[in-house]
Amino acid sequence: MTNKLDDLDCLREFGTPKAALALVPFLWHKDYDLASHATLNLAILLSKLEVENALRGYELTKEQQKDEWFKWVWEPFNEYEPNNSSLPVIAGRIGYLIDQLPEEYLKNCNKVSNLDSRIIIPLVIHNQTKWKKILESVVKEHPKKEFVKFKSTLEDKNTPKPTLNDWKNIFLPSEYKFKESLHLKSILLIFSLLIIIYIIELLNYFESYSLLTPSSIPPLLPLLTLFLLAVLLLILFIICVLAYFLIFFEFIKKLHSKKEQITLILVMSSFLYGIILPLFKSLLLYSSLFTIQIYLATTLTIVLLFITGKRKEREAQNPLHGLLEPPKQ
Repeated sequence: MTNKLDDLDCLREFGTPKAALALVPFLWHKDYDLASHATLNLAILLSKLEVENALRGYELTKEQQKDEWFKWVWEPFNEYEPNNSSLPVIAGRIGYLIDQLPEEYLKNCNKVSNLDSRIIIPLVIHNQTKWKKILESVVKEHPKKEFVKFKSTLEDKNTPKPTLNDWKNIFLPSEYKFKESLHLKSILLIFSLLIIIYIIELLNYFESYSLLTPSSIPPLLPLLTLFLLAVLLLILFIICVLAYFLIFFEFIKKLHSKKEQITLILVMSSFLYGIILPLFKSLLLYSSLFTIQIYLATTLTIVLLFITGKRKEREAQNPLHGLLEPPKQ
């Protein structure tokens, strides 16, 4: 076995495209040591442009394509790849196999510091708990510019924690501001129309109420006060609905255990039944069924526009922008 592992190291030392191609079949080898050894060697050679080009033309079998691999490893570069390129699958397979290696092994392996940064960075994002200390040792042994910058990004408390979606969009432009966006303008327009519809509905209600019972309205609660309270009720309802969805979507992504997720669902359910539904029932007092349907539809539209806008704003704040140079086409 030792001779075979040495042969794989020799292929890495040759460093030619043919040597790299000879390593590829070992990524699917049944022997764990051979597969992991070939993986690390190939991940080192991947940084060579001629090797990268050779791997694109490698013919993968159907079985190899169906086997486990991380699709997101090479996702930022897919648009630069030619049709039928095998590189996304090969890079994804390399990432998958490296991620299966024990943490202690990776910490003590002198090859890790020489691995292609396009493999290391997404793996760290995927599993920061496992890779954080490994990245620290990599930076000490081989302080490549992108590794140092990436490490400082992870440690900066004022910078959003990078996600795999950030990795996917690393080369996309970041020129979106929610305060100046069409999303916010649409929200304000829909909200204004909703208020107008509600005001018309209130006027009709109070007009019919005053005609039916002109003397039953207490002098301490004039119509204007009731009117303003009713408008405030609608505004409060929409704000609560927005807060509900925003809090839910923000926190559910950060909770990993089922116990934490169930707790969040219970808390949000209490918020729904204790605050939002009573507010909604109060709106029913002043509105027809058709108007209520309009409230629900427009409120849902506002929520969707708000969430979409906030997601785009988060994407525009991609902490990985500038970390790597986009491939030359």
